[in-house]
Amino acid sequence: MIKLIEPQSHHMHRAKIDSFLDLLQQHQNVRLSPELRDKSTFLIASAEALSPSGSKPEGEIYGGAVFYPQKISSSFDLSAKDNLEETLGKLFSALQPHGQTYWIARIGLFRDHDLSIPPMEKLERCHKFYQQLYKAFLKFGKTKKVKALAFTLRSFATFDINTYKYWPGLVEVQLPGSLDGYFYGLLPSKKQSFMPRRKEDMFISFQPFAEEKRSSLIPSHPEFQRRV
Repeated sequence: MIKLIEPQSHHMHRAKIDSFLDLLQQHQNVRLSPELRDKSTFLIASAEALSPSGSKPEGEIYGGAVFYPQKISSSFDLSAKDNLEETLGKLFSALQPHGQTYWIARIGLFRDHDLSIPPMEKLERCHKFYQQLYKAFLKFGKTKKVKALAFTLRSFATFDINTYKYWPGLVEVQLPGSLDGYFYGLLPSKKQSFMPRRKEDMFISFQPFAEEKRSSLIPSHPEFQRRV
């Protein structure tokens, strides 16, 4: 079971939050500022939910996500001079029809490469983790009344790839020359189509994947053309 920890409850779950953030920094080199951390909502999965038999020590963290707010970009005009963070910020901002902020999540599954776990059990655990996380994402989106949730996770060619990519309505953000080993995505909080914030932001094109329940978001600005 994934536990949701909102800002007002941080003080009650300090150890879990610290453990999750330590793992996130270790595996993804992500460190939140104290200010951003205080505004964040955590979805934390402990080992007792990971193991079907419940044999793992209670409180051992194996994965989860942290949601934190980001300001809508002041400009949606893409430029080849933008760094990765700026480009993603503009794309995520352009697909938020209302408000001055959007929510982005960092996802981490830290035990999916444990060689001591049998392959079939590992597969079952990955599926269970992402199924629970998807439900938690929808609940969070409904609570915050947002149209779409942005997220980033470390992408490996393992079991988890075939799980989160089948989230209904998922849109993968593809950028030219981005080989950093991360997956960038947008997940609608309801069954709906993504719409740009402004009509002139139609530089974004969607290409559906025939065999998967997702699409690819590709900037169609001349400086960002990419073959897929």
